[in-house]
Amino acid sequence: NMAAKMKTSSKLGSRIASVHNGSALFTGDAGGGESEIRRWFIENDWLDCIIGLPKNMFYNTGIATYIFILTNRKPEHRKGKVQLIDASNLYRNMRKNLGNKSHEFTEEHIQLITKTYLDFAETEISKIFDNSDFGYQKITVERPLRLRTRFTKEKVESLRFIDAIRNEMEWVYDRFGSDVYRDLKPHKKAIEKWLEAGEIKITPKNRKILFDVSRWKKQKEIMEAAAVLADHFGDIEYDDFNIFSRELKAALKELGLHLSAPDKKQIINCMSWRSEDAAPVIKKRDKDGTVHYEPDSELRDTESVPLLEDVDDYFQREVLPHVPDAWIDHSKTVIGYEISFTRYFYTYEPLRSLDEIARDILTLEAETDGILQQVVSFEG
Repeated sequence: NMAAKMKTSSKLGSRIASVHNGSALFTGDAGGGESEIRRWFIENDWLDCIIGLPKNMFYNTGIATYIFILTNRKPEHRKGKVQLIDASNLYRNMRKNLGNKSHEFTEEHIQLITKTYLDFAETEISKIFDNSDFGYQKITVERPLRLRTRFTKEKVESLRFIDAIRNEMEWVYDRFGSDVYRDLKPHKKAIEKWLEAGEIKITPKNRKILFDVSRWKKQKEIMEAAAVLADHFGDIEYDDFNIFSRELKAALKELGLHLSAPDKKQIINCMSWRSEDAAPVIKKRDKDGTVHYEPDSELRDTESVPLLEDVDDYFQREVLPHVPDAWIDHSKTVIGYEISFTRYFYTYEPLRSLDEIARDILTLEAETDGILQQVVSFEG
């Protein structure tokens, strides 16, 4: 809202400062609203500087806060750059807290921060980055779907019901039998009472399906078609879905079964399951022989690649050694921006030595020696 009111037609333009919590730095995934706002400011070169403030600077919260400085008229030496200033350790304790506010700046702190900003130089508390340093490409890594397929009596019979309301349909069928294919209106009150007593929540759409005789008949037709296919295929188990798909097409033609695409898909999904050692499912083949595999949504993953790094190089180095059958779906790649003060101003603190830790343990043992015996004696 403040940025929208910045002057764009004047020579001087505008500079604004706005205080935010840490979420403004990194909240939101690539392509999401927050990331897109950061992207717009950075790619349009409006983000000039971010100053990290100490905690406990405000009355109502003790969280870390940040001052964003935006300008649409950067001087030449600051163009394409963003300055980060870590002022989180510049404070003095107040003699008396005001709510959560226990820290404050001295005049010297304010002068140092101002000078650091105006000098625009790298120091212990100041770092300067190119705009692109904060950007990354979120790539989608796909792996092929691998399926095994086999018809079984139990799976065929399960097609009588719809997965989304399987339990509800099973109860109705067990209770009212073949009435589900004729008329369920006489039983509607009993079914509604059962749903209410069990506090069973189903969507209006699925509730309508539950009482829809035509939908019950449709599922029965699908089940009966699957039964015919089960007789045709027997107990053969396919570890290559591509072979099964071709033979299924031939079987449908041979048996004179006319299934719509959704009905066929329902049968296939019911009779198939994922298997790591099955052959990958082929989606299509190009004229030049290139094979495209069907992606497995359960194996789909994402990687964040620095904006200036070559995606293919990153993929070859970081992904393929672990999952050699993976590929990048470039159509899903999105650009994101985030800023991590912790990463940029991290100071390594060496771990304590084992000798020092051992001395502390021995000291504690000496201090507590006899206490346990006293407690036991007292309880006795």
